[in-house]
Order: sequence, then C-alpha cells, then structure tokens
Amino acid sequence: MTPIKNQGQCGSCWAFSATEAIESQLALKGGDEYSIELSPQQITSCTPSTGTYGSDGCNGGFTEGAYEYVKSAPGLTNSFNIGYEQSLTASSTTVACKKFKSQIDSMAGADAQLSGGYAQVSGYTYATPACTSGACASQDLKKLAAALEETPVSVCVNAGAWNDYTGGVMSSAQCGSMAADMQDHCVMATGFNTTAPTPYWIVRNSWASTWGEKGYIYLEYDKNTCGLADDATIPTVSLNLTPEQEAKAAVSRDAMFHQATGGLYKTLV
Repeated sequence: MTPIKNQGQCGSCWAFSATEAIESQLALKGGDEYSIELSPQQITSCTPSTGTYGSDGCNGGFTEGAYEYVKSAPGLTNSFNIGYEQSLTASSTTVACKKFKSQIDSMAGADAQLSGGYAQVSGYTYATPACTSGACASQDLKKLAAALEETPVSVCVNAGAWNDYTGGVMSSAQCGSMAADMQDHCVMATGFNTTAPTPYWIVRNSWASTWGEKGYIYLEYDKNTCGLADDATIPTVSLNLTPEQEAKAAVSRDAMFHQATGGLYKTLV
C-alpha cells in the first residue's frame, strides 16, 4: 500500500478508494518497481456523470464508475503527472478534466514512457456479492476475509459516526446502520486482526494520517460493521510482464512481504 492520502474538503473519497485499490493491484502484480502513487485527481475530474455508475467529482461518485473510466482511458497516470488540486481546507468546484488532456494523452503513443508510471484497468470483481438494497445484515464476511488475505479491497461504508473517532475498535452499534442506502464514504479494507482482545477489521481512510489510528480505523470483526461488506471491489490491473520481469517481480513481492511482516514469516521453498 502507498502512504495515507488526504482528500481534503472535496467529496472525492470514491476516487481515492479506487485509486488506492488500483495502486495495490499494480504493486502486487509488478513488485516494488510498480509501487507508485497514482492520481485521484484524474478520476475525480474525468469520470463521466453518465451511465449506471455516473459520478459527480467532488459531489460524490462510485468506485465502479472510476474503474470503468480508467478502463476506457489510456490509463491512470501518476500523482506527479497530475497532482491533487482540490482544496484541503475549503470546499471547491471540481477541476475540469479538459485541464489534464495533454497529461492523459501522453500515456498513449510513442512517448508514453515520458509520462512516467501509470496503470491500466481491464475491469473489476466483487470480493463478496454486493448488497444494493435493504439492511445488508447477511453479507458473506468469510469471503471478504478470504479476499483480504490476498489483497486490499475498496469498500464503501456508512461513515456518519467517524468524525469523532480517535482510536480503538468502533463497534457495529456505534457505527449504526449497515444498510445499502446509508453508504456515504468509500475507503479501503486492508486486513483484519482476530487475535486482539476485540477482533477488528483494519480500514484505511483518506482523511490524512493525523486522523484516527494514523489514518486508519478499526471496525468490529464478525459483523458487517458500518456496512463495509456492502460494496467491496477489487480492480483488475493489466500488466504485461516478460518472463524476466515476472521473475524479478516475484522476488520483489517476497521482499515486500518480509518487510511488511517484520521478517516474522519465511517463504517455504
């Protein structure tokens, strides 16, 4: 995973959630060489308002719509090529996509490498069947947990009680409704801890690292707390590696795993 981000006073959580999910898939496929920060601004500004998952920039959107946009574009560029321009301190109008036309076009054609790293998306899947209506009290949490053993997952939640969160495990009762129509924020589930006194899901937010548990929130496990299993998606990233590149990526993934676990686990060969 890349470092914690800050969406500021723009309702672009859906774009950040989708971007972070794409970043993780890129790194999982390509190793450390492809662990780069991508551009949530491109998704915020350029995802169309039409279609089943039409989005509206700083006024909200859908991660599915973000994936569909990137699938139709030359790719999702890096955050250096298109940086985040929405205000971190005051509400602002969504920056128009046309401002970034040259940067987006630069990902295609003979000079593509000059734009720096970028990602291409071919689609997405659901970690567990989505709940699009009703109370969503019977989501398949085992499937979500199984997915999280392999990859971070984009999730959309009811975050109405999150403003006052400072740390610890938020219970399902504290979070409130898990119903589909209560989803108002998209984030990223990154794992779970079932050995803690109060087991919890580990969820990454986009409200800066000064919020919560260094940018994360812990949600009560064994329940669809805050509705985190209502809309859990995993983008499919296209990365055509040669056999030599794949071998290099495999070594890099192993090194990243050892770093992430503090060297506590060893690969069996």
